[in-house]
Amino acid sequence: FLYFIGNMKFTCLLGLLTTAAATATAVEVNVNSTSGAEFSHFWKRSVGSSHAFLGRREDWRQQLQYAVKEAGFEGIRFHAIFDDDMNVVTGTWDNPKYNWTDVDNLLDFLVHETHIRPVMELSFMPQVIANCVPHHNCSVGFNYSYIKNPPYQKRWYLWHDLINEFVTHITERYGESEIASWDFEVWNELWGMPFPENYIPLYNASATAIKGVNEKYKVGGPATAALGDISEFVKLAPSNGGADFVTTHSYPSDPSCATSLDKDCFVNGVLNARSQAPDLPFYITEFNAGLSANPAGERPRLNSRFSASFIAYTLPKFIGELDVYSYWCFSDVFEERGLPTAEYAGKDYGMQTLHGIPKPSLRMFGMLRDIGTTQLETQQTVPAVESGVRVLATAGGSESKHQVLVTFFDTADMNGFDGLKINSTRVTINIDQKHYRVTATTINSTCANAWDAWKAMGSPPVPSPSQLQSLTKTSEPCIETLPLSQTSSGSSVTVTLESFASVMLNFY
Repeated sequence: FLYFIGNMKFTCLLGLLTTAAATATAVEVNVNSTSGAEFSHFWKRSVGSSHAFLGRREDWRQQLQYAVKEAGFEGIRFHAIFDDDMNVVTGTWDNPKYNWTDVDNLLDFLVHETHIRPVMELSFMPQVIANCVPHHNCSVGFNYSYIKNPPYQKRWYLWHDLINEFVTHITERYGESEIASWDFEVWNELWGMPFPENYIPLYNASATAIKGVNEKYKVGGPATAALGDISEFVKLAPSNGGADFVTTHSYPSDPSCATSLDKDCFVNGVLNARSQAPDLPFYITEFNAGLSANPAGERPRLNSRFSASFIAYTLPKFIGELDVYSYWCFSDVFEERGLPTAEYAGKDYGMQTLHGIPKPSLRMFGMLRDIGTTQLETQQTVPAVESGVRVLATAGGSESKHQVLVTFFDTADMNGFDGLKINSTRVTINIDQKHYRVTATTINSTCANAWDAWKAMGSPPVPSPSQLQSLTKTSEPCIETLPLSQTSSGSSVTVTLESFASVMLNFY
């Protein structure tokens, strides 16, 4: 969208426009620093990836470690730990042989070098267990040809034995206390395993195998797309090995919200799904700002500030509701319809480009990394669903006394976002304590915007080292100190945000 706004001039880092632009209703927010509730950083528990085989790549590993350092992620979820490219099962269906060499190589890197805990997706079916050798006789999906057959003749004990061998092996290798901190999620989005006729036997075999190794180990499902089948899973799970948590996926591009103009459509859908499993921890193990591409094949929502604003707008509503909120995925080193060969090449679902340029989504999680664990009470003059302004105020962060995240999520037209709509809004934050300084860390159309900088370079498919260095620098949020007013009851600061801009205010 740079071609549209390229002649506009910006007078401050927060996105205040000097050209004519529609101005939304001003919003005033009062922060009560004496009233708060503890909460966990549930979004750090996991970040998504593609399939396990990519964990052999050095660029995948480097980008994962950068994401962990930047955003504080504590875990990872990926597909296909049992795929044939991981060389787990050889032999025949009635005499399988297990080999954990490649699995150990990946898990050693995650556990010992990166110090994160998997949300271990149990997928997919080895060709030996499906008895469809050679591989082309199997029912497969995507470029990496995962197998979605059930075990041979639906002999579910074959899957049970695989899971038992796997969990026994990793227990011996990493210890009970380590594995007890993991979460085992059965399968992914019912691929080839319709619910309930195939999925529930698969789940039963998985859960009984895991609990057979250690009753304390945690297992859950149904890992469905679009918030599906949750209530039925909750009913069936107790008699099929039990469930320690419930998992599902949601995207604003799902049919339920794809054409909605309700800014809270995504939030309300997730909260409604959560209400169907009130007594169990609830994991969103895949989400992002939307999967659809524009007519040019680009994904502006995932590559622009829209993604950061979407995270900032939705995340506060899930405090106290979700236990995992796992963004999918951390890198464009990603293979479902083939690996990308260039930057921003249409397969760009990640928070970093193919060559490691951070996107605004990763920078937003970086801004959230050091916030406090006490959510402060706030009141605002115009509700978020009307104004698009959502605020998260916290105390106890590692960098400052109080932290206030503000975003202007301008429109709910999530499939229509193309950056052409430029509005602005003024937000005043009043906090009932005296402070001596406030800094602003900002993501907008000029800050943390490597995508437009890449276009301005001529869209090089493979940027040179100097271009990568420049783009990485451009990807960083802007930081400035703002004028801080002292009032009789505390401190006050006003910011002007353009559409989909976000700012983290640190009060000292």
